[in-house]
Amino acid sequence: MSHAENCARTLSVEGIAVVELEGDIDVHTAPVFRDALEQAIDAGALRIVVDFAKVTFMDSTGLGVLVGSERRLRPLGGSLAVACTGRIGRLLEMTGLDHVFTLYASREEALRAARAGGDAAAGRMSAGGEADAAHPRSQRV
Repeated sequence: MSHAENCARTLSVEGIAVVELEGDIDVHTAPVFRDALEQAIDAGALRIVVDFAKVTFMDSTGLGVLVGSERRLRPLGGSLAVACTGRIGRLLEMTGLDHVFTLYASREEALRAARAGGDAAAGRMSAGGEADAAHPRSQRV
């Protein structure tokens, strides 16, 4: 089994799909990430938590997977909650994707928001890891 096959794992936590990622998300591993998200959506998941806690690097291919999945979920009334800090959080802020996705400091905070049905602003994080409750979420993707 290659590293690409091991980069994404999907779990179900209280009926919420959690896609746990590990290592680099790049042109070689993004198809596995995309497949994990597509399988969760095809299985009926409308609220999906993407956990970047173990991700060390992500390129534009990984960003495209996130945007594509959000575009697929939004018309169904669903959304992605993104658990990240550090580099990945800063990457999402630098690219403006923090206006598309709600960012949380941990999987637990993202799950709490998903259970509540969406964007719990109290869990939102800035790239530096500070809470950012006043940060508005954009509706464009």
